[in-house]
Amino acid sequence: MAFTSTALNAGFYFYESTVVIPWKFPNAEEAYRVAVWFASPLATMVALWVQAITLLVVMIRVGNHVVIQKMGGEHLRVCKISRKTKILIEKLRFEIDGAIDQPFGLFEVSAGKLTRVTPESVTDIAATFDFDTVGTSSSSKLNGISSTTNNRRSSAEEASSDNAAQTRQKVTQDEIIKMKDTGVPAEQLIAKLVDGSASFSERTVYSQNKYINKKAKKHSDHVYLLKPTLRLIAESYYKKDPERVAHLRIDLLSHLLALSGIHYGSRCVVFEQCLGLLTSAVLTRLGGSGACIHLHRGNIAQAIPCVDSMDFDKEISSVFLPLCISSLLEKSMEETEEPMNFDAKEFVTVAACDKNQEAVIGVDEEESLFKKDEETEKYQKDTAYNDDGEKANLKFNFFQDESAVTDSSLERRAERQRLQRHAWHLMQNGEIEILFIASKNINPVEILEKTWSFLRLSSTIVIYCPIAEPLYSAYHWLKAKHAVQVHVVDAFYRSHQIIQDRSHPIMQQFITGGVILSAIKVEQR
Repeated sequence: MAFTSTALNAGFYFYESTVVIPWKFPNAEEAYRVAVWFASPLATMVALWVQAITLLVVMIRVGNHVVIQKMGGEHLRVCKISRKTKILIEKLRFEIDGAIDQPFGLFEVSAGKLTRVTPESVTDIAATFDFDTVGTSSSSKLNGISSTTNNRRSSAEEASSDNAAQTRQKVTQDEIIKMKDTGVPAEQLIAKLVDGSASFSERTVYSQNKYINKKAKKHSDHVYLLKPTLRLIAESYYKKDPERVAHLRIDLLSHLLALSGIHYGSRCVVFEQCLGLLTSAVLTRLGGSGACIHLHRGNIAQAIPCVDSMDFDKEISSVFLPLCISSLLEKSMEETEEPMNFDAKEFVTVAACDKNQEAVIGVDEEESLFKKDEETEKYQKDTAYNDDGEKANLKFNFFQDESAVTDSSLERRAERQRLQRHAWHLMQNGEIEILFIASKNINPVEILEKTWSFLRLSSTIVIYCPIAEPLYSAYHWLKAKHAVQVHVVDAFYRSHQIIQDRSHPIMQQFITGGVILSAIKVEQR
């Protein structure tokens, strides 16, 4: 099955996901004939051509998002590409211009500039080191630079020194910074550090290997620029600030999707407080068919940077239907719509509202879903955030070019109202199959009460909370409504280091997660 192998390799390299195309065959012979063609050399050639075309199409463009990870590092950073942008990740600083119009992949940082390299050209620093002889550094070499013990300070000098760390290492911090600024490769820099270490020859083989890996990780000059995927974005936000995504790990997110039974063409309602992470997963599963009704407070959908970071195309984004949650309260779409003869200045203020979820929905205490927040409205009218996440003065920006903003604002407003009406009609007709709730500080029972009547029979309800207490009330509420298959699920997740003779769980890692409640709606008897 050469074609299958090539196709899967290309798919995982570019998208880190597997696309399953449902094909129906009239009989088993027809299915077997298609399977034989997939295994033929011709199919392999077609797969290679598809891979080559994908290389040309999937490029890093200005305005797109990338996930940046230092080689050997743990942190992930999601950035929007713009020219003259300086990136800092784990003490490695560079300009992003060298990656524009280049394929996603591995880049080398030299004197603050990016240069694309292939993974085959990167050498394993630890593998080039000789650890056969313990207690001597005469046989240890790294790229032709031998590690010697000449001119080392004596143990008496080390004991009397005020800075023991500097005494054990002859290479100063200023020298390290100077070498990085001049573009010295990481291999030579680490060789200098090993050569200047007074205690390296006294270490054991394991300790020497650990020392090399630690320095290679710290002073690495290679970074990955990856296409955003659900796994990368979820991992980035979870490691940086798990509270912002309600401690929603990637394994819990996949469990949510599995329990819901979502598939191509499903019609879903989503209410979440995890920066659009759940909405992004739903849109990915729908594949441009069906509907994803995103319930939100305020005039427009806010605090969904994960959806923006995925850079969905028009086909995928076409099923994203934002709906103001006040429509469920008033049971009418027309009553919630605002008149079209609005002031452009006021619209710009609303359209550029705050993207920070914590500024819109408090995280300190549980609040009502439909409570009117006057302070939030005032904040949205006075301040906003531009594309770089910095505060901007809306009144000042508006008066600079009022006429240019008005026409585009009217079009966006009309399109937003059209999508809201479409979402409202889907709910009114009882076509909703799945209800997703991911709540941090809002009681999920309030959402269930407002959306239960819009769910058709046999629809699935999946609720996620970072703590179990709110799910207990939702559990009893669903039982009172005669829902079936009501289950509460908790999962333990922990990463392990798998190295020969050194396999063990990672000592320092985030393992916190939430609880999932799932149920199925049936007819009450």
